[in-house]
Amino acid sequence: MSHRNSRTNIKSLSAHLQLTFTGLFHKNDKPSQNSENEQNSVTLEVLLVKVCHKKRK
Repeated sequence: MSHRNSRTNIKSLSAHLQLTFTGLFHKNDKPSQNSENEQNSVTLEVLLVKVCHKKRK
């Protein structure tokens, strides 16, 4: 592993990201034939994009 890759790996280990999702979920009034867990679950899709403002040399 090169020195540059080593520094990058150390930096990524010390970084953290906190995401908070707020929203409203309306449960169906009609009972479905799915299991208990499936009735109370919500599917969420997240797209995470890294943005870097540093200019390349």
